[in-house]
Amino acid sequence: MKWLCVFLGGGLGSILRFWMGMWFAASAALFPWATLCANALAASIIAWLYAVGMKSENELLWQLAAVGFCGGLSTFSTFSLESIQLMRSGNHSLAWTYMIISVALSLAVFYGISHLFQRT
Repeated sequence: MKWLCVFLGGGLGSILRFWMGMWFAASAALFPWATLCANALAASIIAWLYAVGMKSENELLWQLAAVGFCGGLSTFSTFSLESIQLMRSGNHSLAWTYMIISVALSLAVFYGISHLFQRT
């Protein structure tokens, strides 16, 4: 049953990621906004799920939402590709800005949301 939850969640997360790519398509040549937003959104969702105790209280929902949906939505491989493409095009400062913002934003969002919703 766990594999089915991961499968369904991953499909939904991947579809949302695809739509986000289409939404930000016009700005993709300037900055990889879709990947940045997808990774920050996935970090936000998984942080909230973790903070409210979903991992320990409902394993199937955790598999569906955190492992599947957030796994399908977040895109470290695309982040890596876009970073290298920016470097190869000579946009080194933009590439480093993107990498630092992506990592810092995801960590900050996770930290902030997980502490905001953490049960005592």
